[in-house]
Parts: sequence; C-alpha cells; structure tokens
Amino acid sequence: MVSPTLAIVDDDQDFSAFLAGFARRKGFEARQFHSVAEASPWLANHDAELTMLDMALPDGTGLDVLERLPGGRGGQIVFVSGTDNHDDIRRAVATSATEFLGKPLRPESLERLLQQAMARFDQRRSAMEAQADSLVGQSQAMAHVREDIARVAPTSLSVLITGETGTGKELVA
Repeated sequence: MVSPTLAIVDDDQDFSAFLAGFARRKGFEARQFHSVAEASPWLANHDAELTMLDMALPDGTGLDVLERLPGGRGGQIVFVSGTDNHDDIRRAVATSATEFLGKPLRPESLERLLQQAMARFDQRRSAMEAQADSLVGQSQAMAHVREDIARVAPTSLSVLITGETGTGKELVA
C-alpha cells in the first residue's frame, strides 16, 4: 500500500490519459482501461481507492463493469460520462456509485474527488500501521485480516468478528 490507485474505465483514450496524468501528479497510481473486458479482471482482484466509469464503452457500459465488481469494496465509484440518456443516468445514480458527473469534467470536481480518495487512503494506511503493531503473525491470512481492518476502519459499518477464544478478536475490534 504505497500510493492510492485511480482506476479509469473510459473508451476516450485522450480523456483517460489526461485523468491518469493529473492523478499521477497528485501522488496516485493510475490504471487505464478502455473496455468492460479490459477492466473487469483487474477490478475483480484490486480495490482502487477511486474508480471512474464511463457509461458508453465499446463492449458494454460502466454499469456492466459495476455489476462485475465483488461486494465489500472500500473504494469510491464515480460515473463520468458525456451521455444525455436519462435512463442510463437514472440507472447509474441508483447504484453504489457515489456520483454521476458529466463531461467535460470540471477541474475542481476532479480535484475534490482525488482529495477525498487521498484522505480515505491515508486513514486506511494509518489503521493498518496501528494494527500492525498489535496483531501478531506474518502469514497471508494475517495480511488479509490487516487489509480487511484497513478497509472497514474508516467506515461506520457494523462488523461481526468471530473466532476461537484467545485469537485476538478484541484487538481487531
């Protein structure tokens, strides 16, 4: 967890390159995808701090990408599209995405989104560092526990923690 990740799913390569360059200058790692098929495998295995989805892609829509994401993601999802199809906009707003922004994207909106993503990333990193001191073990399973803690810690989600007596449930809580 060195720097936050921005995932861009947009078939407009110039727009994607602009977003990626802007994000990199702000300290983000940027990943660009130009289709549902390109984006889905990476997003299924990685939790970007911020994912920006276009509605119109060559092989589907941003909604198709969103449907393929695993549940329990910690990152923010935002639709950024030039579509004027009111049904698509309504469907996008009804999802787990937090915003729908029209193109052209205003610089202050992009700046705000990146600042929010950076703040969430810093919270997660701080939580992971604090937990690293109190949890014992270096196995892959413990690494997953630490990642889960970092993902949930900055949220107000209720979580059920189970395990045998003496396994450290109170440390995780």
